[in-house]
Amino acid sequence: MSETRISADGVATITLDTTGSASNALGLDGIARFIASGRELLNDEAIVGIIIAASGDSFVEQFDLRAIQELRGVAPRDVAEFFGPLRAFLRELETSGKPVVAALPGTTSGVGLEIALACHRRIAAQNDSAVFGFPEVIFGLVPSFGGTQRLPRLIGIQRALPLLLTGTEVSAAEAHEMGLVNQLVAPDLLQSAAHDWVLSSLNPTAQSWDKRGFSVPGIDINSVSAHRLFMGLSGSVHARTGGNFPAPHAILSCVYEGLRVPFDIGMKVELAQVIPVVSGDVAQNMIRTILRSSRDNRKDIQVHLGYDGSGAAPLPVVLNQEGALFADRCIRAYLREGCALLKNGVSPTLIENAARAAGMSLGPLLLADQIGLQDTGLDVEPFQRMVVQGRAGKVGGKGFYEHEADQVRLWSGLPGLFALASPQPELSEVRTRLLHAQVLEALRCLEEGVIASPAEADVQSILGWNFARHTGGVYSYFESIGDAKFAEDCLAFQANDGGNFALPNLLLELA
Repeated sequence: MSETRISADGVATITLDTTGSASNALGLDGIARFIASGRELLNDEAIVGIIIAASGDSFVEQFDLRAIQELRGVAPRDVAEFFGPLRAFLRELETSGKPVVAALPGTTSGVGLEIALACHRRIAAQNDSAVFGFPEVIFGLVPSFGGTQRLPRLIGIQRALPLLLTGTEVSAAEAHEMGLVNQLVAPDLLQSAAHDWVLSSLNPTAQSWDKRGFSVPGIDINSVSAHRLFMGLSGSVHARTGGNFPAPHAILSCVYEGLRVPFDIGMKVELAQVIPVVSGDVAQNMIRTILRSSRDNRKDIQVHLGYDGSGAAPLPVVLNQEGALFADRCIRAYLREGCALLKNGVSPTLIENAARAAGMSLGPLLLADQIGLQDTGLDVEPFQRMVVQGRAGKVGGKGFYEHEADQVRLWSGLPGLFALASPQPELSEVRTRLLHAQVLEALRCLEEGVIASPAEADVQSILGWNFARHTGGVYSYFESIGDAKFAEDCLAFQANDGGNFALPNLLLELA
């Protein structure tokens, strides 16, 4: 909810209250009340300026993800209408001519930071625990209320992109140094500092990007340097995501295209990128898995799900004995299918590349090396052949890969040990087989009661072995494919070469 107070000298304070919500999230009802209160104040000639404050130790940290879940697969017009009211109101706020200041007591992120950026000034409390950032990319999302347009216009492209692309958080001191926050004050002086600034700024107030002659700080978006920067970032993002995470690419497009045009057109550029991302399977599956996770492990899930720009996968986290058994069985299914492909003549390079393209942090052959071929619990012919060759895994410095101090590379002797088939299968088929094999084992575990529920299967698959994170987990992947199509795929793989695709009972009736 929100509360409005008006001082005797005409300074209004809107206090946003998110204390009753998870993660200080602002939902649709809170946004509607904020807009109604703010619009009334903007239209009141007795109000000389507005302070936007918060009731707790933090400002607003994120948008209510439960509301975002309702956007799966909806029409573009409906997505635009969902985000439209706050986007329009923030533009009214910054172009009203009345001075508006955000008084930030602590952590300010996501939609909270987007609201703050639409204010003419941001004053933050000196709070060592406060962080500022845009976590949207971690959820598979794009900042949706003007953040991709205001942030680079405020602090420059090169400072803005790391915050937008990776979900990086900065401290209050760092936010002040980069110009994200204008002023730091003692916590007990926050309200009075905001009040004083309003009274000192009674001339018509405008954002820098609405003033004649404005240019983005730092690198010029139309320069050759900017073109090279974005080309390089686009390539590195694709290399690190395998093309599986749409949000980072959409953010790059928002900034590159949006900064080449006037602000209001840039806002339309942003919305055009937001619509397909927020309603698509990747964001929706990731958000669903976050919401399905318990409060105790939600932070771990967010870390494991999110694209952080580094390309490195977080270390697995096994939460309990049930999760360990579930992870062990599904990992073995992944390794078993990798071995089956190798035995059937599929190129080791193709196997490993397909796994990474599928979103797995390690290919099955490299993962087997990491575990140790004799420690996997699998008695399969490819492992036996490798052990006979004295190549049992990373501990001994050699397995399917050569594990050298300065590099890790596939062993050049593999083609001599495993004859290559001709022609080779398409990468998409190998990718599908590697993911389906893991999901099929997860379904068997559900049927046998090894794992308690589809929700727990999703959570444990992300935490336990970094299953393709963009899918939201094994069961979300299964639901995205569709049960009938998944059963059809497995039967086709089984018919071609037998192997690991026998259907559990819960899928047999669909076959």
